[in-house]
Amino acid sequence: MYAVVAVFNPELERAIIEVWDELKEKEISAYASQVRDRRPHITLGDVQQLDPVRFSQDFVHYYRNHPPIEVRLASIGSFIHTGILYYSPVLSEELTALHRDFHKQFLPPDGNESSLYRPGRWIPHCTIANRLSTDEQLKAFKLVKDREIPQGTIAGLSLLDLRLPGEAPEIATVSFA
Repeated sequence: MYAVVAVFNPELERAIIEVWDELKEKEISAYASQVRDRRPHITLGDVQQLDPVRFSQDFVHYYRNHPPIEVRLASIGSFIHTGILYYSPVLSEELTALHRDFHKQFLPPDGNESSLYRPGRWIPHCTIANRLSTDEQLKAFKLVKDREIPQGTIAGLSLLDLRLPGEAPEIATVSFA
């Protein structure tokens, strides 16, 4: 499986990594260390199979002149029955358009119907912690609820290879102009 994720500018990325580090230090969640070199992100889509070389070339070519997108992580949420806690961005027209355009250009409309990232099913989010018990979820929420998270930008996109457990190498990355 592969995923395309939106990545943040360095200041916003650093602020989220600090949250991850504190959650690990307080033994609430080790989410960040479950995958080598994990970066804060918002997933735009996933696909079971693709030709990574061709997809990477097309993907980088298509997005190389895309402008950065302002992003504000304005709320904290949780998916029901998952133990996941996340920051939720304000759903701007630009973010919605990026998601819709990515699916139109790169993913077949009859593709992975069960994907939670398809248009009409997508809940944009940046995971803070996962696999939390109810008690851990409350502790994590208390830790992050009043924390200032800087506004930032989606500074680019990355194609991740998710086929190996514990790894998600970036196959291709494109920085927005």
